[in-house]
Amino acid sequence: MKDKKVTIRDIAERLNIGKTAVALALADKYGVSEETKAQIVLTAHEMGYDFAKVKKKRNSITIVLKDKSFLTTEFWQDIIKGVEKESSSLGYVTEIFALDKNNSVDNFPFTFLQGNSVGLIFIDSYFDENYEKLRNLRIPVVLIDPRNYMGADLTQIRADNFLGGYMACEYLWRHGHRHLCYIGNILHGNSVRSRWMGFRDRFDQLSAGEEGSLLSIIRADRRDKDYMHNEEDLIKAFEQGNRPSGIFCCNDMVALRTMSVLEERFGLKAPRDYSIVGFDDILQSGQNDPPLTTFSVNREEMGRMSVMLLKEEIENKSLQKKDIQIYATLIERGTVRRIET
Repeated sequence: MKDKKVTIRDIAERLNIGKTAVALALADKYGVSEETKAQIVLTAHEMGYDFAKVKKKRNSITIVLKDKSFLTTEFWQDIIKGVEKESSSLGYVTEIFALDKNNSVDNFPFTFLQGNSVGLIFIDSYFDENYEKLRNLRIPVVLIDPRNYMGADLTQIRADNFLGGYMACEYLWRHGHRHLCYIGNILHGNSVRSRWMGFRDRFDQLSAGEEGSLLSIIRADRRDKDYMHNEEDLIKAFEQGNRPSGIFCCNDMVALRTMSVLEERFGLKAPRDYSIVGFDDILQSGQNDPPLTTFSVNREEMGRMSVMLLKEEIENKSLQKKDIQIYATLIERGTVRRIET
């Protein structure tokens, strides 16, 4: 039995809006706000709508995702919305191409995409082995939060992860914490590794000549929906007598899972028993009890800026490539307390 095709009515019912608004948004016509249009297009992709029904224009920008889960993940949704809004405001049509098990990096259709788009935006891509293909494409390319640094001849935009880690260490240290711990898999990619490097470097500076200070790292990463790949090391560290008092996690999901594990296993709660800081500022972090202190990056702005950078290269292909880093802002909430040193 064939899967039922997704219709404009299906999308309208999902979002509880009129079919006319959906049709206008999918055709990239006037009559709906940029916010609503971005939400409609994102939902259409999520539901599997066949965009071949929509008359395509040669001024389309293609967003390339590592996999379809990005369409339902808050962090990436915000970036995609930023791309959608800015593209629409500049007169571009956006299309989304998601890699899956049948469409891997190895057989990626570079030729097809560059023949149907004026520019490509890759999000969180694993394209190390295809670096030369990316560099030699005849159309402009912008990378958002690439898994690894891709060289000076490709335009890239990312959070300033090193500075975020640096500031996280500074913040915990100023609150009296001298035994610090970083939780994150530094082999996972440039973002997680850079946060660790910033955290470690600032610790080395602050702890010089300070007796009793200690820095440790616990490897943890995403596995399906668990987000704590290595709970054993976390449990082992807290079973020992010399527990860390200040924790910086590579992202909010790892931080929230860490808090859950420590409460379930040891009855420990932040900030009473330890302090913890995350990174990303996802919605769940502000709703948690207690709400998580974290670092926020303007994700929609990352998406918008990627389109502006792409437009510059579309209009001037000889333009020098850029490596843009977006500043992370500390969001103080309820998981860090000051201790006496």
